[in-house]
Amino acid sequence: MKSIFGFVFWLTLASCGDKKTSPDNAVEAIFYTSQNQTYKAKLVFEGKIKSVESLSADFIMEPNNGSILDSVSLESFKPTMPSMGHGTDTSNLAFEPSTQSKDRVKVKGIWFNMGGPWEISISAKLNGVSDQVIIKVEVP
Repeated sequence: MKSIFGFVFWLTLASCGDKKTSPDNAVEAIFYTSQNQTYKAKLVFEGKIKSVESLSADFIMEPNNGSILDSVSLESFKPTMPSMGHGTDTSNLAFEPSTQSKDRVKVKGIWFNMGGPWEISISAKLNGVSDQVIIKVEVP
């Protein structure tokens, strides 16, 4: 899906030593819109990131410039493993808007069928306008 805003920049959290994920199991990407608004897209997993197990995560959009998000919704969530040339089953994915905050959506049923480097292509609607971001995840 093509971004209607313009450019998408990727940022992968650096890992230390043998550790494959950040201490809080969060991965993020930063992207910039044509209206000079900067957002941090973040996935915070519940527990450790694992393969061959159904996972849940909060998808969080954080404005970096103090702007306010009235709403965030997910249009698509597609994990792929470019190094192996495949994706994974997404038929059990469920998106649940947060009742506590307008900047997040709970994603349930995330499935990585093997360990290694994954990319999750996410199409989201921010304040009614669609954009896309890719978040990189290292699955142990």
